[in-house]
Amino acid sequence: MTWGVKPILASIVILIICSTTAGIQPMNGYDYLQKRMRLFKEISGIQDKWTSLNDEYVGIDSISKKVDWKAMNSKAEVLLKEFQLFYSHFGEDFENINKELKQEEFVKLKAFIEQAAIYIDVFDKAVIKLCKMISRLYGLTLDLESWTFKEHKKEMDAYNELSDEYEREGQKLNNELEKTRQITIDIKSVGL
Repeated sequence: MTWGVKPILASIVILIICSTTAGIQPMNGYDYLQKRMRLFKEISGIQDKWTSLNDEYVGIDSISKKVDWKAMNSKAEVLLKEFQLFYSHFGEDFENINKELKQEEFVKLKAFIEQAAIYIDVFDKAVIKLCKMISRLYGLTLDLESWTFKEHKKEMDAYNELSDEYEREGQKLNNELEKTRQITIDIKSVGL
């Protein structure tokens, strides 16, 4: 029995020595970002909820259409909470990447991170605008004088502009993400 334990201990010691002496390993920027940013795991769920709520909202094509504003308002509140968590995760991940990488390595990813920040900011504005309009219309069901159609039209126009900007910034983000595939950064191999 003792013969089996010694080779295992020796293997563990060799593995520890190799992993600590290996130190820095090159990795392509795209893979690094995929592993280090929750953005890639969380964004599709948020986008799906936003798109669904948006479709439900813009699908109201008639004043006489029956709408459950309370339920729609509840969905908007959930979306806002989830987006706030997503937004904070992006900030935390950005800070962690900034701390983890040497400055010269961080600079290689700067264009993508800056575009991601712009994209998320525009997305945030679009989500807030949609949720605000839904909340105001829900309020209108409680108090008929709380909002005019003219105000609603103005808000809807602003929301449409934000939605268009969101699409444009998303395309720019995808372009920057593709560029990260060509970047090689040196990172500590610990934790990857």
